[in-house]
Amino acid sequence: MKKNIIIIISITTLVFVIYHFRIYDEKPEISLSGNKLTDYIYAYNLNLKDIEVNDIFINKTDVYYLVSNINQYFLYKSNIYKKDLFKVSEKNKGEICELKLNFIECRNEKEIITYDLTFNKINSFPIDYKIPYKNTYLNYKNNNLYIYENGTIFRELAKDLNLKTYFYTKENTIILFNDTENKTYYLYDIENKLLDEIDATNYDIYQNGFYFTNNNTIINKDYINNETINYPNSFNIKLDYVTTLNENILYEIDNEKKEINIYDLETNTKSYLNIDKIDEVIIDLRIYDNFLYLFTSNNEISLYIIDLEKISKNFISSSDTNIDELVTKANEINNTYNINLKIKDDAIIKFPDFTAKPMYDESIIESGLNKINTTILNFNKEFFNNFYLNDMKGLNIYLTSNLTPSDYETQIANPAAYSLINNNEYTIVIDINEPNIEELFCHELMHNIEFNLENKNIKAFYNWENLNPENFYYLNSYTSPSKFNYTLTEESKDLVYFIDLYSHSYPSEDRSRIFEHVCTNDIKINDYINLKNKANYLKEEILKYYPMLKNSKIFT
Repeated sequence: MKKNIIIIISITTLVFVIYHFRIYDEKPEISLSGNKLTDYIYAYNLNLKDIEVNDIFINKTDVYYLVSNINQYFLYKSNIYKKDLFKVSEKNKGEICELKLNFIECRNEKEIITYDLTFNKINSFPIDYKIPYKNTYLNYKNNNLYIYENGTIFRELAKDLNLKTYFYTKENTIILFNDTENKTYYLYDIENKLLDEIDATNYDIYQNGFYFTNNNTIINKDYINNETINYPNSFNIKLDYVTTLNENILYEIDNEKKEINIYDLETNTKSYLNIDKIDEVIIDLRIYDNFLYLFTSNNEISLYIIDLEKISKNFISSSDTNIDELVTKANEINNTYNINLKIKDDAIIKFPDFTAKPMYDESIIESGLNKINTTILNFNKEFFNNFYLNDMKGLNIYLTSNLTPSDYETQIANPAAYSLINNNEYTIVIDINEPNIEELFCHELMHNIEFNLENKNIKAFYNWENLNPENFYYLNSYTSPSKFNYTLTEESKDLVYFIDLYSHSYPSEDRSRIFEHVCTNDIKINDYINLKNKANYLKEEILKYYPMLKNSKIFT
């Protein structure tokens, strides 16, 4: 019996312990205290009126605001899980102050003073010593870094550079410089005495260091994890908007569209987060843990927090959301005209003599498809069937992003489009970031018409050069200067024979520039008798070899 009582007590105790742990394992979720606008956006109206925000610092779940009015600085603190906002400290204004991590840095005409968050003085340094490093400050002058303690040279740099800004931690400081011509960025690692040249056109600072962009690459200089990661800049990101980086995800605010662009740099994909519930203009974007902090220009200093863990595919318009629709549109054009129009990854192959970046932005792709479709209405399937004769594989149109030539000495540095015959394909490649897609398509189509005529052993446009001025000759080069003008810049319309100087390069380029206006029904060239004569001759020759176009409005 005694044994049974012990067993019963043991079982009861075990059940209690299991229940006890179950209760504590199922903790209630702590909710953000802001006004819930959507399943993932919370609004905080801080009611700090008629003051200026100087700086913001996020520490775990606390947000510090250094603000000021005409006479005073105030440091406020709020917590994202609590309703209250309270004043931490205040100070009479007589200096220019900034919030730096967990201290306040103020400057007057003579010195820099550091305070703790209750405005108790920690240190002071002469005004020239602007760069914090560990427990001291440094001055940069004449290629040298001077240390405050004794004013002597602390580090000597090899180049004459301009100081831009710095990234500071308790252990180290990384200084960002650029050269005297503002063309090249340099990062100087004080602790490791390393000067690193960065090939970039734009930069920004984030919680782990710096990130840079150029036409080809996004460079992440992560000094917290001591690594540099390069990503392809497939979306041509220029850091023109408010941005922040978190690991391999770049968040970019588009205030006009009321969206956050989300770039996954590792998978090279882009998605969109709708924030149209936020009326104000966002002026600052920070990230901490799994929250995006959005600060606005509202006089009452509004804060919006986006809970990244609550964002699902229901809330994000991903890069693949309407891809089926775009593929359908491209296939309709292909079937109607017997061409091969390619988008996204299908548009990227190994092109000879140049490289192309993929275009993933659906809105840009859709716009490009619509513009090409509008222009292609001037032609018909019978015309495009010509591009399959003699074992050829038809007209192939690749819609891409930026194009880069392999040889800058003979090619244009920033081409908008290319034409070529590649693997038995008549090929047009267009950077659809360009605004004039219709003209680009027509221009490259004219080149492919000439390729097609050559493939049929037809010598067309025999009398073309008779339509030029008597003393004129083509350069047969894309990079040589021309000594002639005869372009639209001439004062007399009777002297105009060419659209622009690019038309001086080759006869085929001259014809393609004229055909842009024919193909898009641009009648402006009719105001110039010599351009009109060229356009009419072009139409006559094309109709001679492609009579199926005789009913097209551009040839009537």
